[in-house]
Amino acid sequence: MLVEKYRPNKVKEIIGNRDQINKIIEWVFDWERNKKRRPLMITGPSGVGKTSIAHAIKNEFKWDIVEMNASDFRDKEKVEKIIGSASVNASLFASRKLILIDDIDQTFSIDRGGISAVARILKDSNQPIILTALNLWDKKILPLRSLCIPITLKRVNWQAIASLLRDIANKEGYRISETDLVTIAKNAKGDVRAALNDLEAKNPKSFRDRKMEIFEIMKTIFLTMDYNNVRKVSFNSNIDHNTLKMWIDENIPTVYSGYVLVNAFDYLSRADVFDGRIYRRQYWTMLRYSNDLMLAGVSLSKVHPSFRFIKYSYPSYIKKMGRSKTDRSIEKSIAIKMKSILHGSIRKKRREIFLVGLLIRKNKKISEILKLDDKEIKYLNKLVKDT
Repeated sequence: MLVEKYRPNKVKEIIGNRDQINKIIEWVFDWERNKKRRPLMITGPSGVGKTSIAHAIKNEFKWDIVEMNASDFRDKEKVEKIIGSASVNASLFASRKLILIDDIDQTFSIDRGGISAVARILKDSNQPIILTALNLWDKKILPLRSLCIPITLKRVNWQAIASLLRDIANKEGYRISETDLVTIAKNAKGDVRAALNDLEAKNPKSFRDRKMEIFEIMKTIFLTMDYNNVRKVSFNSNIDHNTLKMWIDENIPTVYSGYVLVNAFDYLSRADVFDGRIYRRQYWTMLRYSNDLMLAGVSLSKVHPSFRFIKYSYPSYIKKMGRSKTDRSIEKSIAIKMKSILHGSIRKKRREIFLVGLLIRKNKKISEILKLDDKEIKYLNKLVKDT
């Protein structure tokens, strides 16, 4: 496969994200100089080179590598058995032993003991460690984030991907037009691995619009009744668990009615109960039950599959939060100015903003004392008027 054949052998061969790549190289050189550094947590979307970076380090600097997927870490004992000794013992034949923990945020099987064991190894390791994840802010990896140096990779621009594809096509002797190369590069949406796969298949028409993915998931949940297919489509998506739950919650009343609607909300509410337990106890093995209830439970609430067209709605909560972002920013700005004069916490001052709006209506000098700008005064007037 082209993905394996042209996997970078040196870190600088990774395309895109040049500033972040330079930080990684500096980190490697520090370890080479026996300067101990914190582990790297490399995050970013699929296909931008997170795992390839670790293998490039191994090849370029002749390090040993101990590679494992986070799904192997089921409990404290398993974690310590797999990477405990590797993190403290030196390599016999190489200058360093690189420990790669891949997709740390994609596992649902790390319980509280497992996370604490990983955290302890990150603190005590005498060997370089790289963790990879899709989302730096995933709650499951919160205890590990502060122990690592964050490196966030962005999607690779299509021009860089097109240049790589052009070089590989020439080496492989592919007869493919410049137009098709550019089409593949653009359709990949920053995913280098996907672009290479499409080049190998010589398929410039591949459609990789991630914005459409959520609608495909909605169709699978609400129109079909295939348990395995419903579970599979969620695991293969980049949609966050809570975001997906909001989409389902928003669209149940649109698609279902009567007792089917009642059953669907019953399953969704049970999933929400499990989510509450997960966040309180940090026991992520329960996520499988939440997923099954939220996806398969809602899907199988109906009696038979449906073939009608449904116009799915964007979650109103997310839209509301987006619209109110500007208002919240203005509120915070006013509260900070109030705090500088009236003292007290910003949270408390935000609760008193309405009263300030009333006082300003009676005495305009208050706005001058607080040094409010026109936008903040306009917001206060609107707040008082609407109330």
